[in-house]
Parts: sequence; structure tokens; C-alpha cells
Amino acid sequence: MKVEVKEKKNKKIVVGLVIMITLSIMVIIGVSYAYWQLTKTQETNNVVATGCFNVTLTEKNPINLASAYPITSAKGMQTTPYEFTIKNTCSYTTAYEVDLEALSATTFANSSIRVALNSNHKLYNAYETATKYYSTSKESRKLVSGTLNANGTVTYSLRLWVDEAVTISETNKKFDSKIIVKATTAS
Repeated sequence: MKVEVKEKKNKKIVVGLVIMITLSIMVIIGVSYAYWQLTKTQETNNVVATGCFNVTLTEKNPINLASAYPITSAKGMQTTPYEFTIKNTCSYTTAYEVDLEALSATTFANSSIRVALNSNHKLYNAYETATKYYSTSKESRKLVSGTLNANGTVTYSLRLWVDEAVTISETNKKFDSKIIVKATTAS
């Protein structure tokens, strides 16, 4: 029995020694790794900055069709246009979109107003639907889109008139609108 107790005691000592040796080796390796590890830190700042992003809109001859009546397209194209120029004031190419937005005061049907941009004309509702800029607007239609190179400009002539096919039901109505120019960086 004494021999068994002695063997158990010796096993405990051996197991303890193995654990202590293992821990010692792990501590030596950990200290050595920490001593030889190389750490570098950046000396300068990282800087992210945006450049120029701007377009300007110059306009003349606002349209006022007070007391307007239905006219032919030929006569509509002879009216004084609202002219506006878009200029890219930056040093890189800019994409743009020109929308005509029918504001909340509009009571005319969108099929009653004819819109001419430069020499092309069609009914307002024939233009592609665009995202409204003003949340209270009735609707928005895309008239044109394109790109402008650095410091480039483009000028448009806009004419609006009551289409000749309009019936008497459209009397005493109003088309209240604004030109919206949206610009983004070109890809």
C-alpha cells in the first residue's frame, strides 16, 4: 500500500513538473515574440477632400402665358423663348438633366400644354417622367440630359403654349412650372 501511495505521489510530482515546464516554455516563447515583434505607425495624415462641384444657371425671358389661348405649333414656335444657359464651372466633366416640374398650383391637364426645347416640341405628358424636386409638385418631366466638359456651357430655348387641340374644359386653368437642373459627376 505504501508503494501505491508513493507511486501516486510521484505521478503527481511528474504531472506538476510537466505542467510547470510547459508553462515556462510558453512564457519564454511569449516574451520572445513580444520582444521581436515589429510595430510601425503612420507618420502622416490620410486626407480625402472633394474638389469643385458646381453648375451655374443663367436665364432670361421668363414665360408668362397670362390670358393664353390654344394656338398651332407653328405659332407656338414663333413665341419668345425662355432662354437658359448651364455652365460647368469645374475642372472635370459633369452630367446634367433638365426637368420641367409642374408645381402644385397647376390645374391644366398635362396633355394640354405643348413644350418646345430648342426646335423639338411635343406635349408635356409625352416627355419621360422624372423624379420630383419639390415634394409638393404635381409631376416632373425630363426634357433633356447630357454632359458638360470642364468649363463647358450649353444654352437652351424653352417655349410653352396651350395646344391647339385643347377643349373649352381647359379654360381658366393654370400651368405653374419651374426648370430644375440636376448635375452629377460624370463617370
